[in-house]
Amino acid sequence: MKIESAIKTLICSALLSLATGAFAADPAPAPTSTPAAAADNSQALAAFEAQLQKAVEKGVVYPKAAVLSGEHGTVVVEFDYAGDGRATNVTLGASDAGGHINRAAISTVEKAKLPPKPAELAGVMHFQVKLTYTLH
Repeated sequence: MKIESAIKTLICSALLSLATGAFAADPAPAPTSTPAAAADNSQALAAFEAQLQKAVEKGVVYPKAAVLSGEHGTVVVEFDYAGDGRATNVTLGASDAGGHINRAAISTVEKAKLPPKPAELAGVMHFQVKLTYTLH
């Protein structure tokens, strides 16, 4: 029963990731492991993605030009995780914000000090973060 649940969770997670464009253009080969081990990696991946999000959010600064022009919105920034804790190949994913915010979001990710990646995620390199800029 637990294995079936883990497989269903993985399939749903993979479909959701595919639907939201979360997969890299050239994904890493699937690890050869049992469904229970894959479920453990899924939890490790979710926890690490939350750490990445938090690390990037620490550096968010609302651009003054965006405030003056009334820009706001949500930006998805995609990147590869470098072995030294930096983001590389940083690109703009989806965005409903203006240019000032888009550039600021990319810059924030480029400058972020990312947490160490867990060993069980060695083959996973491509990530994304979602940043929301709201005028008060």
